[in-house]
Amino acid sequence: MIEWHKFSLQKEERKMICPKCGNKVKEGDVFCTNCGAKIEKEQGKSQTMNEGKNTSFKINSAIQKVLKKEWVPLVVIVIIAVLMADVIGKLTKTTSKDNSSKTTTKAATYEAIADTMEFDISDDAIAFINDNPQFFPGNSSNTGAISDHIDFSMDYAHVAKNPFKYSDRLMCIFGEVVDCQELEESGKTLTYVQIEDYSGYDYCVYYLGELPNVFEGNDVTVTFLPFNVITFENIGGYYTKAIVGAACYVNYAE
Repeated sequence: MIEWHKFSLQKEERKMICPKCGNKVKEGDVFCTNCGAKIEKEQGKSQTMNEGKNTSFKINSAIQKVLKKEWVPLVVIVIIAVLMADVIGKLTKTTSKDNSSKTTTKAATYEAIADTMEFDISDDAIAFINDNPQFFPGNSSNTGAISDHIDFSMDYAHVAKNPFKYSDRLMCIFGEVVDCQELEESGKTLTYVQIEDYSGYDYCVYYLGELPNVFEGNDVTVTFLPFNVITFENIGGYYTKAIVGAACYVNYAE
């Protein structure tokens, strides 16, 4: 049985973006200063921005929708269980195809997550994980090797413009944990962390394992492989744009 031990809502977003062009807009703005599109809060069902190109981050949007109902706890558990059970189901199928190994490859794990959460991963990213499985997650013995693969010139703007161009190298960011959730299944743990950096940009990373010292509100340093850019509706009714990827390290900055 899947257990979702901890989930917390994203903080009220300190920034919003235009649903048409992705430009940052201020709360209360009626029109986008970049493209002129009218800024409106979504009513009723959530709609993804640029449908067909940007993906809706299912877990967050699902939680945000049902929070308006009185039957929140049961519905949240069911929604998350269904989504993550789908991930586990895909991993099980992948494992059964590989008779030479009893464990699913880390690349296949991330492919299953991407398939369930509806975002694409480039061939370069999969190749990087296959070539460096020891980086996901990293440990004290390969800190130097991981550092050698970090492109310190790469920032949010680079990846947001063309994520697949940078999916063969690692990225390092500093910021605050907005959300941190753990899933335990068959003795294994998958941790999801959403971070907002000190420039106000958002990142969503998946860590294969536990992060016992990382909690919402912590300042952290994160080293990760960027996959793509996702867009999801936040609790203010606006949209959050975030880079999603596979985490090597999520270190609490004491």
